[in-house]
Amino acid sequence: MGKLLSLIIGKEEKPVQAIPLEHAALCINCETVFDMTERACPVCCSEVYLNVGIAFGDEETRSRIRQLAVTA
Repeated sequence: MGKLLSLIIGKEEKPVQAIPLEHAALCINCETVFDMTERACPVCCSEVYLNVGIAFGDEETRSRIRQLAVTA
């Protein structure tokens, strides 16, 4: 929602956090979604997570993730 529109209707604007599917991870410990380039959950510091792109992405997304893993 734009700043002007939020002023008109009186709603507070909240920051948006967007993580590309190929970088999204779900922490198994505290169920937080975070950018896995961090290598650990920013909330609980756990390094046990599910790669969301591998679990829910289409074949093209899974292929990009595999390529990222090979080059990392």
